[in-house]
Formats: sequence, C-alpha cells, structure tokens
Amino acid sequence: MDRTGNTIGKVLIIGAAGLMSVSILCAWESKLFPRTEQGYEYATASDGYRLPDFSYAGYHGGDKEIPAIETAESISSSGSDDTAAIQKAVDEMKKPGALLLRAGTYIVTDEIVLPPGAVLRGEGTNRTFIFVKTTDFRSKAAIVGYHSAFTKQKRSVWSSSEPSQKSFVDQNIARGASVIPVARLADFPEGSWVVVKNEIRKSESNPLREEYNGTSSDGGTLLWPSDWVSFKFMRKVVRHENGSLVLDHGIRHLLQTRDFAQVMEAPDMGEEIGVEDLSIGFLKPDDHDTYHSLTSAGEKSSYHFARAVSFGNVRNGWIVRVASYIPEGGVHLLSCGIGLEHSKWITVKDCVMQDPVNLGGGANGYGFLIYGADECLVLNSTGIDCRHNFMLTIAATGNVITGCTSVGSRYGDDSHQGLACENLIDDIRITAPSAIGAGFIWGIQNRGKTSAGAGQCGADNVFWRVFWDDNRFPLISDQAEVNGSAGYVIGVSKVKENIQSKREWREGIGDEANLMPRSLWQEQLKLRKKSAD
Repeated sequence: MDRTGNTIGKVLIIGAAGLMSVSILCAWESKLFPRTEQGYEYATASDGYRLPDFSYAGYHGGDKEIPAIETAESISSSGSDDTAAIQKAVDEMKKPGALLLRAGTYIVTDEIVLPPGAVLRGEGTNRTFIFVKTTDFRSKAAIVGYHSAFTKQKRSVWSSSEPSQKSFVDQNIARGASVIPVARLADFPEGSWVVVKNEIRKSESNPLREEYNGTSSDGGTLLWPSDWVSFKFMRKVVRHENGSLVLDHGIRHLLQTRDFAQVMEAPDMGEEIGVEDLSIGFLKPDDHDTYHSLTSAGEKSSYHFARAVSFGNVRNGWIVRVASYIPEGGVHLLSCGIGLEHSKWITVKDCVMQDPVNLGGGANGYGFLIYGADECLVLNSTGIDCRHNFMLTIAATGNVITGCTSVGSRYGDDSHQGLACENLIDDIRITAPSAIGAGFIWGIQNRGKTSAGAGQCGADNVFWRVFWDDNRFPLISDQAEVNGSAGYVIGVSKVKENIQSKREWREGIGDEANLMPRSLWQEQLKLRKKSAD
C-alpha cells in the first residue's frame, strides 16, 4: 500500500530479458466509503470525519425518473417574432402537457414563462432553435421556469423578511436533524413544505459572521451582507409528533437560536416544469468587445445577468438536452447559461453552455449557476469558455455536479458567495483550463470582501474524483472548520497545501483515475434505495 492508501499489485511479464516483476497501481477506495461484501458503506473516522449523504439530489430527490410528458400542443416558427405565440400556446395548453416547437428557428424578444405542469420541448438541439433577437435583456432569461424578477409574482429568495408563517425555535437544531420542535404545529400542516433556516441581519456586530469569517467586515465591506445568504433548507413535513415537525430528511448544517433559527412556511413553488431538446442563441451586441473581457464592468451592460434558461422557485423540474448555439449574426450567450435559482430537486442533464459575451464581474459569464438552490443535480453537462463554467452561490446546499466537463473556465469554477454546505463535485473532467486570473481549477474558500462580501464560501463540501490536464493550477479547498465542519478532497489531481483550515480530509491526491466508485452520488443513491427496500 502506498502513502495515499492505494493498493499496489504486481504482475509477471515475460519479455526479451526474461521474467520481470512490475508494480502497478490498482483501484482504491476511500476510507470514508469502503466496499464490503454487501457493497459500499459509510464509515466514520476517529476524529469525526464522515461523508454527507448526497442521494437526495435531483428530480423528486432521486426517487423518480424524469417523465415522458405527452405533447399537448405544437407550433411552427413564423419567421418573425414568435414570443407571443409561444407564450399563448404554453398558457392555453392542457397541463401537465408539453408544447412541441417543431423544427425551425423561433425569434423571441422577451421571456417565455413556463407555469406549473408545462414542458417546452423541441425536436433536438440541431433542429429546434430559439433566437433571442434583442440585446436589451438585462436580468432576463429566454426561458423562465415559473418566477423571475419580471413575472407578476416575483421570485422568492426564501428570506425571513418575506410575508409568511414563521416560528422561531427555542433550541439549536443540529446538523442532520429531521425532528424540529415548534410552538404551533397547526401553522405547518402535515404534507406542507417549510424552509428551516437561520437569519442573517445587517447589524455590524454579528457572532455568526465572526465565527465563520473571523470578522464581521473586511476593509469596510460587510461580510455575508444580507439574509439572502442565510443557511436554509427546504423540507416536507411528513407528520407531527410530540410537539415537533418530522421532516422528510435532515438539515445540512447547525442552526443556532443565537442566529434566529426558525421554521418558515415555504414560498409558492412551481412543480413539474421541464425544458427539453432545443438550442438557444442570442443576437450579437454592438458592444461585444467592451464586455468580452474579464476586467470589464459587466454589470453596466444592457444584458447584465441575461440567461438562456432560469428556473426560479421550481420544485421537481428538469432541463435536458439543451444547448447554446450561434445563430446567424449572433452569439452563444449574452451573459449566463442555465440558472437554478432558489429551486429544489431540479435535474439538469446532457446540456452544453458556452462562450458568453459578458465576462465582466458582478454576476456575468456563468455557464451553470446554482443560486441559493437546494438538492439539485447537474449531470453529464459541459461548460465551455465561461468566466466560471460551474458555480455554487448564495448558500447553495445539497447540490451535486457529476459526470460533467469544464473546458477553458477563465477564472476557475467555485463557490462564490455565502456558505455553500454539503455540495458534491463528483467525477469531473477539466480540460484546457485558462484560470490564470484565479490561479485555481476549482475553489471553495474564504473570499473575504470580494463579490460584495462573499466571506467564507464553504463547509462540508466534497470533491470526489476530479482530474485535469494542467498541473499549473491546483484545486483549493479551505473550508470552515467551526461546529465540526470540514472539507473533503478525495481523488483529485492536485490540491493547494498551504491553507488556513485545520479540518480538511485529503486522500488519494494525484491518483484520481483509480478511485472507486467512479461516482459517489450514484453509489449513495443505490445504497439509500437498497436500505429502503
């Protein structure tokens, strides 16, 4: 066994020089997820390290396959602005149902909004094209799942300031807890959805900020500046028991009464929304060269934070086989690709997003954006030449990025703002990195005052089998170590060694190719389903 815990075997080779014994590196397993006669299982190290359970990520928490929804209506492109025709067909068709966009190019100039039960379907990424023929698209998305900043009902950010039923709890809620005592059970009926959270208030002196960041402010910039980045977990109330809510599964981080731990009635969420089998491209802006720079003031452009697809307040949805493309006189993306924003249990599968125009700071240039989302899954997808190809931000939790490829990410991929906790970066291939500006391949660390007070951006996140082809750049995992949290780096090409955190589990550095199982998420899902049988 070598120093990383890998098993070394020997084989006999007969050659011209006779019989030779040659050492070879064999498959290896993590000490935290070993294989037994019954299969893989969880193990806890003597100092408390234990892998989180990521098996709840994706559509219906991994318990259902994405459905084949029957086509309810179909339309063809008109050759002119199709926005109103598509929206009318979506609104009027039977639901659940799919609107089929027959092969062709559909010109749109505003958001297409999908209500609950609606699926927008093309005839393939090389046959059905949506061409956004305007650059006046600031903070908009070509396709919106349910809520956005422009819909009649605005997207909720699961903030304590929003009008909803709330109950502060009178005891700390431990990481992993699924039984939550509340004063009035009737406020949260069985079968309802709740958000279990803390509350980050704007006061300068704040023990939560200081505990995780070492200070409340950095150079005059308030860290974790608002309740947008509070720790929050959307769960279903299974039943009432002895004055407590019993949830469908546990929360992913400690919530303390000191930090206003509470249960909040979940906001309105759109269910069973999907986008399938089409491509999206945008009109090339006249100021392309101004904003196609990492140092540009991207937030000033008329297409700041413009996205191809945005799911806002969607629970149980999917985006599959969706790609960006270059229309005639156009570009792949204006600013961002696919955004999952304060949504839960979304599966993104077999998608490709690439080469945004706006690469400037302030929420631009992202390929796949997991924004305050809970237990979503990005599977077998590719980001190419974005500022950040893949990003976790606004305290995203329980999400899984697996089987994906990141090509030419210009500033590396990262956790960007607020404490992302218990997310999994799993079986990832990174090629042609151009992360000169960031100096890392993927980073989860304390970002201090950058990005409007991003602060410490991770706790209990796991890197599993991540490999790349340029050893100039390491992976950075320097995660919060308070309240028993840690970082996990298992089977990666290279990792930065000089860090602040004293609780980082590292295993198999430089031998990612031989780590088994290939996907931690897949094996954890199998294990949970087996245990349920």
